[in-house]
Amino acid sequence: AFRNDDDFTDDFCNDLIDTYSITPDTSITYDEGVTIRKRGDTIFIMNFADTEKAVYLDKEYKNIVDDTNVEGEIKLPICGYIILE
Repeated sequence: AFRNDDDFTDDFCNDLIDTYSITPDTSITYDEGVTIRKRGDTIFIMNFADTEKAVYLDKEYKNIVDDTNVEGEIKLPICGYIILE
């Protein structure tokens, strides 16, 4: 069994990022509780928090859920999601 604290985890992950030059797939930023997954050109953004959360898009995208163009700040409701291309 291994017990660690957040400092160890942060240091370990940051070392991996630096060592292997890992960069994000996108420049989209978001509030804590939001998860982003990219598959090819499709970006899945999901809010797993128990409150509304903001996502800040880095450019204009097509929202394939409702076939609209979106940009800037997006508010995701509790358990909300958006799928972008």
